[in-house]
Amino acid sequence: MSQHMVLQNYKEKSLLVVKTNGQLIRIYCPFPVKNQEGVFLTVTAIIHQNKGFPYFAIDGTYYIYSLFVILAY
Repeated sequence: MSQHMVLQNYKEKSLLVVKTNGQLIRIYCPFPVKNQEGVFLTVTAIIHQNKGFPYFAIDGTYYIYSLFVILAY
């Protein structure tokens, strides 16, 4: 499971990421993330907001993607 991925493309329920080994994959909601305090959470949806940056829906609230590390795959 890689902790460092790069966002490439995203839709409401999925996003394309480039894993650290260079492999391009699409992951689908729900998927696990870890916040800056080390708490594990689940992303249930993705929306486009401010300047096209994705926001993750977690427990009914939207947060900018850069606050989290994607833990899927």
